[in-house]
Amino acid sequence: MRKTIDTGNALHYEEWLSIELRHEYFGNTPCPATLVPDEETAYLLKRNNILWKTSMGQCLLLTEHTSNLSADETAYLRFNIQPIDGQFHYVTQVCYKDEAFSVADTNMVGVWKSIVIDVAHIIKNKIKHMTINIKARNKYIEYLCIPKYGKADLKLRMIDDTNYFSFVQPPEKISLFAMPVVWRFVSKEKIPLRKRVEAKIKLCEIRDYGERIICNMLPLPHSEQFSPVSPNDTITTFFYY
Repeated sequence: MRKTIDTGNALHYEEWLSIELRHEYFGNTPCPATLVPDEETAYLLKRNNILWKTSMGQCLLLTEHTSNLSADETAYLRFNIQPIDGQFHYVTQVCYKDEAFSVADTNMVGVWKSIVIDVAHIIKNKIKHMTINIKARNKYIEYLCIPKYGKADLKLRMIDDTNYFSFVQPPEKISLFAMPVVWRFVSKEKIPLRKRVEAKIKLCEIRDYGERIICNMLPLPHSEQFSPVSPNDTITTFFYY
């Protein structure tokens, strides 16, 4: 059954192709980027009676009845991925290509990548919906614990109660800036960045008889909080105890 869409005028259009951006970091929430056809593609769509409507994370191509585009001709549609949130660049690694489209680099200002769609392929395979999957960056998670109220020589342990990731134990003792004692906890492996993470990070003092909880809900580092120790592959949270 064809899906008809009212565009607000006397004509009714059918959905020819829908394109959706799916970002590993943002999960089920819309990807904060738009898909915009370049000048040549916009002209090709107009010439073939295809309208396009774009919104955050998706683009719809609509026809009044049937498109003039044929599977026998060589035609490509190029859409630019334009981020509308600065965080996009901090959390984005790569864009996966597909049989129906390729991914191209671009030097256009405000454009991250371009998607080049093979028209013949989508017509021959009767593709009506296309998903562009974008992979999030993987980063080590770091906590820099600084004694401000407590003693500098406490024996500390950090755990994630949800077992989403684990830390190298014991922590590394380092010095930073005007802070002579900083305890550095870092995850054993790189973690795919996610907007929503159910991790529950807890910092404890190890005593002769049991443990004392210093904090049972440390905030996760933000994607733009680069580590002063290893800024290229690690994000960090400073915590004073």
